[in-house]
Amino acid sequence: MHTTLLRRRDTFARSAGTISENRKAVQHIFNSANRDIYESYYMKQCEYIVRTYLDTVFGKDTVSEADRAIAIRFLKCELFGLSLDWIASGMPEDALDSIRRVLELCRGMSEQVISRSRQEAGGTK
Repeated sequence: MHTTLLRRRDTFARSAGTISENRKAVQHIFNSANRDIYESYYMKQCEYIVRTYLDTVFGKDTVSEADRAIAIRFLKCELFGLSLDWIASGMPEDALDSIRRVLELCRGMSEQVISRSRQEAGGTK
């Protein structure tokens, strides 16, 4: 299987595992009046995960800063949305298979974003 996909799937699996281990606490906070604080914190965590992933796999200077910011925003929202939907649905185990399938179907998307950005920049980055 594609190396990048494995890393992305591994990253998601670790994140989902941590959330699952703390299921009661996550559900309590998610359903509380302080949900906005949780969502803000979790969005920052998603950004950190995506930024680290992109920097590790592609390096920091492979695309323009503007394109890098766009890629980070898109991918963090993807991770955030999938995760929040899973939490909102009660974190069923079978939903994880569906999320893994989404990641599998999106295989290569990060590479395409980086490749397009490089091509448009004349391949200099």
